Amino acid sequence: MRTLVKCFVVLVVFSLPIFGQIVDGSKTEPKFDPQSNVQQNLDNAVKMAKESGKRIILDVGGEWCIWCH
Repeated sequence: MRTLVKCFVVLVVFSLPIFGQIVDGSKTEPKFDPQSNVQQNLDNAVKMAKESGKRIILDVGGEWCIWCH
């Protein structure tokens, strides 16, 4: 019985990432703007981070990349 419970728990834990990939089919706004000036955006973020004493999280990707969505 314990083996069955352990197998179930392992199955549930390893199947959780699958649910993060489900798409509802609706069109979402693009996450990455190909027309934006990346260097200017980065310079602005660095300036704001220095002024506020915070760190920057840089999210790099592209709309063409399936893993970036």
